[in-house]
Amino acid sequence: MVDRNLLILGVFIFIGFVLNTVGVFTSYWAVDSFGFHGGITHINQYAETWFLAATIFMYLSFLQFAFTFLIYLYTVFVVYRNGYSRSVRKWFKLMTNNSGTIVIFTVIALILMGVNFSKASDSTDTFSLGYSAWLSCAAAVLSLVTKMVERNSQNVLAGGTSLGAAVAPPQAHTNFVDAGTTSLMNKPGEPPFRLALNTNKIEFKCTEDRKPSSVFVKLFNPTNETVSFKVRCTSADIFRVQPPLGFVKSNETVSIVIWYQNQDKKDAMSKCHYFAFYHTHSDGRTARELWANSKAEGVRRLPASFISAK
Repeated sequence: MVDRNLLILGVFIFIGFVLNTVGVFTSYWAVDSFGFHGGITHINQYAETWFLAATIFMYLSFLQFAFTFLIYLYTVFVVYRNGYSRSVRKWFKLMTNNSGTIVIFTVIALILMGVNFSKASDSTDTFSLGYSAWLSCAAAVLSLVTKMVERNSQNVLAGGTSLGAAVAPPQAHTNFVDAGTTSLMNKPGEPPFRLALNTNKIEFKCTEDRKPSSVFVKLFNPTNETVSFKVRCTSADIFRVQPPLGFVKSNETVSIVIWYQNQDKKDAMSKCHYFAFYHTHSDGRTARELWANSKAEGVRRLPASFISAK
């Protein structure tokens, strides 16, 4: 499943790549006062060292853009086949690094040309940057925007939330109906679940094309205090929970998306799967810090089942 945010990221990368390509391979990098112009497509061995250096930097920026676009296409393929997972983070990180490198290469090239064009200008002739340079500059700006979007994507994935998870913001409810206990009873000594869930089982509709299947679960907090929740699954290989932990304020509801990868993993499917929901009080720490050493104050397990989608 590919979401809108990932497609928007692709649009930024594609437009930047087109602008960079047009900028590098057109002949309006240097323009003089008489209207003559020149580009960087053909490297002249007799050219000034600074011009050769600027040309090489722009060629490198073009190669980096092309590489970034290929990485993006592969990332889309992985997300479409397997959904969002932690393995995708390395590709976002690589695109982020490439975007930063593109900006650096372009800025260095523009500075080299701008400074030396200014030095070469005199009363008889002046030199300036043409539209090819400014197209490349626009591509670098888009690359910088792309870098920020990609970095934000990494932070979201690091927190356990997918870019594609349409998780609704917390909502206030006064008539939320709890689905009640499930067939999986609490273990001896485990505290009862004090929050409310809109379902007592997780049913995945599986298709023959093995596309990931998702289920939305609503979690309601009927208490008078903010609590932190955590959701665990029986197999991290075939399931994803987004977000796996977080906070829910008093009398508010949060939405949680549970993904089944729907791949051919018979060994993993041979056991009885379930999802365990835990909650505890909030003490000002982040959810990740809180659950590092806090005990659950409520537990409920929801069994998972798999049905064929017709």
